[in-house]
Amino acid sequence: MAQEITIRLILVAVVCFGGSSLQFGYNLAVVNAPEPILKAFFKDVKSFDTFLWPFAVAIFAIGGMCGAFIGPHIATKVGRKNTLLLNNILAICGGLLLAFTKPAKLVGLLIFARILLGLNAGVNTVVAPMYLSEIAPVNLRGSLGTINQFGIVSGLLLANILGLPQLLGTEKGWPYLFGMTAVVAAVQLCLLPFCPESPRFLLLNKQDSAAITNLRLLRGYENVDDEVEAIKLDVERDASVKHTTVLELLMNRNYRKPLIISIVMQLSQQLSGIGGILSYSTSLFIKLGMDEKNGPAATCGVGALSVVMTGITVVLVEVSGRRRLMLIGLGGMVVCYSIVTVSLVFKSASWAKVLAVVSTLASVTAFQIGPGPIPWFIVGELFTQSSIAAAVSIAGPTNWLGNFAVSLVYPKMQDKIHPYTFIPFEILLILFFLFTYYFVPETKGRTVAEISAVFRNNYASTDVEKHVQELFNFYTNVGPETFAGHKRLFCILDNFSSKTISYQSL
Repeated sequence: MAQEITIRLILVAVVCFGGSSLQFGYNLAVVNAPEPILKAFFKDVKSFDTFLWPFAVAIFAIGGMCGAFIGPHIATKVGRKNTLLLNNILAICGGLLLAFTKPAKLVGLLIFARILLGLNAGVNTVVAPMYLSEIAPVNLRGSLGTINQFGIVSGLLLANILGLPQLLGTEKGWPYLFGMTAVVAAVQLCLLPFCPESPRFLLLNKQDSAAITNLRLLRGYENVDDEVEAIKLDVERDASVKHTTVLELLMNRNYRKPLIISIVMQLSQQLSGIGGILSYSTSLFIKLGMDEKNGPAATCGVGALSVVMTGITVVLVEVSGRRRLMLIGLGGMVVCYSIVTVSLVFKSASWAKVLAVVSTLASVTAFQIGPGPIPWFIVGELFTQSSIAAAVSIAGPTNWLGNFAVSLVYPKMQDKIHPYTFIPFEILLILFFLFTYYFVPETKGRTVAEISAVFRNNYASTDVEKHVQELFNFYTNVGPETFAGHKRLFCILDNFSSKTISYQSL
């Protein structure tokens, strides 16, 4: 039966949208529009080191990696809602420290605040989607699941708009621009106590009465017995399954191919070079020939386009499939980066500036079609429930490390090889395209069990050919009369493990 959206469900969705995913996107992009002003501040405070500014931008990702790692463990101990509540302390502290960076004239304060906000973002990226998925009714789970990505791109857009020179992107205004994140966190801190805790978490901790009460609030009706029983069965089933550790995941060859695919997909998102555009698009547009007033406006165009394309991709991903969209996105980015490169080489031409801006915006469109949203959820489609936690603990930090690397080296690339900045990313995108084409299966319309069976069958068919051929060669060489009872035969069959061939049938 289709279930309606209730006030409490809307409240949780709004709180997670504004206080978690939007917060992440905002802090990711807030350094973009006022970049020239911030660089001037760095220079005034201490002798400007060209490495220090990109380090201050990139350190956010290191905090994010740590937050993504510890977030699930905290959520298991104290609950999803309480984890988000505590996480706001990091955002408030980070926002206030950023706001007082200018009066204190301490660059180190800004860097430390960026680490705190990265920690906050890392926790938000794993706990908020977990919270939403556990409180949502089945028929609304997909719709609520898109809130995370919408929040991130909306945060990017908000940061770019507020960072305009006409608003807070000024020498006097940037401390307030940075401090806004503390205000958003304070609002979430006030609203979260009115949100119910995840019924699944409560049932896991034997708090059945509280779980029933919260589920009634979320559903808007009294009779929730069937859903409670369904959650209990799911919890019991999950508890009965032996969960795979990270070491077991790395050692088990049945997981090897899906793990490699997950890691490469995460790297394709960040090593596509999109971090350079999202964090440094203002300086990029200025180098393309725009003045310092129009650069931030073009950056707002990047944010707006991201929001629009995220909405379109939500529909496309269920119609066209994950693999096809990934290929279109990767291929589209290669084409767009090639056009940007040509425009930069011939930037003195009258057509170059417009073409470069248009192709940069088109590359963002291509990114949001494939490499942007798909790596986030394909991990969950490649692994079973028993191994998903270990897979995420490997794939997630890989994404953040890629973010850190690109944010750190992109400004150097702009300075050293400016017209050809995007060529290294083009090469990587071509490699990711080939990898996706040859190795990534289509997951649309297939269960995790069916996809896992594909990987197991790939290994099985390889082993069948290998071991049957070895057995046949041995049989031919020694002759049938010495075949029975030979020790080597049993070694071969032992290597065959679970993929048994009947000796009598040969």
